[in-house]
Amino acid sequence: LKHLAVQENVIIIGVSHISKSASYESRLSVHSLKGNSVIEQKADKVIGIQGDRNAKARVLRSLKARDEEELKMAFEFNWETFRFREVTNA
Repeated sequence: LKHLAVQENVIIIGVSHISKSASYESRLSVHSLKGNSVIEQKADKVIGIQGDRNAKARVLRSLKARDEEELKMAFEFNWETFRFREVTNA
């Protein structure tokens, strides 16, 4: 997939679930992904979305990024419209 992305100059996004044990941890890490470690080893970026299942607040942050600064953004989820709104003071 990485070769195809470079060859065709496209972005490829893969979605992975986290393991059951990682769902009980307080903070996601690059090692929280389900399965073996191939995804986090080969990916240029790994982004996680974390938050309590019953709460509105979510945090999107980079778990791995090559040659880039950490990305961190806070959002609130609106259950009526199913949309995220960025929270700037988080």
